[in-house]
Amino acid sequence: MKNNIKVMLKTDLRRYANGLVAGSIGYTVGRTGEFSSVDDKFIMVDFPGIAKLDILWSSLEILDEDILLKMARKEDFIMANIYKVQKADLFTGPLGGFRYLLLVIDNTVYRIKNRERAFRIYNKLKNTDVNIVQHYN
Repeated sequence: MKNNIKVMLKTDLRRYANGLVAGSIGYTVGRTGEFSSVDDKFIMVDFPGIAKLDILWSSLEILDEDILLKMARKEDFIMANIYKVQKADLFTGPLGGFRYLLLVIDNTVYRIKNRERAFRIYNKLKNTDVNIVQHYN
């Protein structure tokens, strides 16, 4: 499954497919499902021999070392350039739940969807003069 991300399921989803338990290994196949095609909180995942269905990103742990390294490098770059942030927007749901953090650095847009990474950056941003705008949607 070239160009797909190796993931592990963090929750039991046997109600959707027999054998789909926490620890099941799968591969993302894109935003092609009923939910993933309209909502980026979901991704279609193929769990070989079990099922292929839309899964919430929050129910998955990324195992792909290349992707994890890329994410870490992106965070390191942002942290090293935190004082160059031109714009910072925190997007939350209507009840305040995290959606993503959007930053502009040197006219390049960075969208951080991983909650833990986003809040590490957010907490460092609070110590700067950057105005962080919160959006509820």
